[in-house]
Amino acid sequence: MPFHDDAPKLVALAKSFVPSDKQKDFFVKLDEDLGQKSSDANVKQLFAAARLIVDPPFVPAPFALWVAFYALVGAHLTLVFAVILSFFLLPFYAPWYIALPLMAFIWFFSTTSVECKLTQLENVIRKRLGLKRIGGFVGHYLIRPARRMARRAANMQMPKMPKINLRVWKYSNRKRRLDTPVFNEKPSKTA
Repeated sequence: MPFHDDAPKLVALAKSFVPSDKQKDFFVKLDEDLGQKSSDANVKQLFAAARLIVDPPFVPAPFALWVAFYALVGAHLTLVFAVILSFFLLPFYAPWYIALPLMAFIWFFSTTSVECKLTQLENVIRKRLGLKRIGGFVGHYLIRPARRMARRAANMQMPKMPKINLRVWKYSNRKRRLDTPVFNEKPSKTA
């Protein structure tokens, strides 16, 4: 009599006794400790089916979704740099009564936590790809890497300079001075 049909009932029963954050670990442990080591094929199927219900295998995302993700990140990064550049170029290419309100809008949009639709779209694609959600685009792709690089630069040690043996250096310079002709001397009259 096959027990693997009873796997959904086992999972439902375990939900009432095991906290939801520990269920996955519970069924993985059951399958590894009891199911895979059991000699009974029905018990193996039961625990394997229960594990698949709680911990389904990761299905890799299609290639087109990765292309869309990187295209979106590239377009978003281009848009952010264009907005920053336009903030500084706008006063020179537009009259003050057009530039000032646009610069105020850019400043407001850039300094407050406004929900960006492109970041929301990126989070949807990230969820489908199995990646973590990000809070903000600029913070994730620009500020955090800059801080990480600054920390690494601060922790990096400069290479130690080799010690110079001054006695050898003085000797080589003295020898060099004795070997070179002196140009300040006047030619001798004995010739």
